[in-house]
Amino acid sequence: MDLLLDTSVLIGALRKRPEEVDLIRSFQRNGDDLAYCAVVAAELYSGANEAQIPIVEQLLSSFRFLRSSQEIGRLAGEFRNRFARRGIALGTPDCLIAATAIDNHYTLVTLNRADFPMREVRIYQI
Repeated sequence: MDLLLDTSVLIGALRKRPEEVDLIRSFQRNGDDLAYCAVVAAELYSGANEAQIPIVEQLLSSFRFLRSSQEIGRLAGEFRNRFARRGIALGTPDCLIAATAIDNHYTLVTLNRADFPMREVRIYQI
């Protein structure tokens, strides 16, 4: 299975929470293709202190990196616009993560299902 790991899952792994660590290990044992995107990397680096940077880099090196594109930016903008018209405020980072998953045909693995109300995104919720 092709899986895009959300920041929430990787933070759990960095904090050595058993549920997230075991889930990632299970995916790896199954031969699933695990990935992250630029937004996830930015969120991880923004929360890391200097001593944690090598740990973040080691974790990310275990996964595929999915590049962004103009199409991903367009889709993320459409999500924000569509939900804003209904009075629902979505953050640009979450819209970009969802759009990256959709554009690359990956399932999004997240602890925060509520952050991704787009019906187009496939969610693997822990």
